[in-house]
Amino acid sequence: MKIEGKEYRTIWFENNVVKIIDQTKLPHQFIVKELKTVKDAIKYPYWGVTKNGEMHGWTGRAKINSKAKDLEVAERLWNISCELSGIEYLN
Repeated sequence: MKIEGKEYRTIWFENNVVKIIDQTKLPHQFIVKELKTVKDAIKYPYWGVTKNGEMHGWTGRAKINSKAKDLEVAERLWNISCELSGIEYLN
């Protein structure tokens, strides 16, 4: 999307920081949040399509399996992803 002449995506990487549009504030406010740690990232819900197993439909707050909220598993997965890709985004 383009806002005031600047291109935006819902999530992007800029200056060694993951940035997102805070979709909980749309359409009334446009706020960009910086996610510098795992704790920062966990605060924001996943938004996506809401019908037929989240395959298509209106955009809304997506359902998240309780296993996906396990911080120990998330940290392990994050570390493995960094190790395999050779890229570390958050410190």
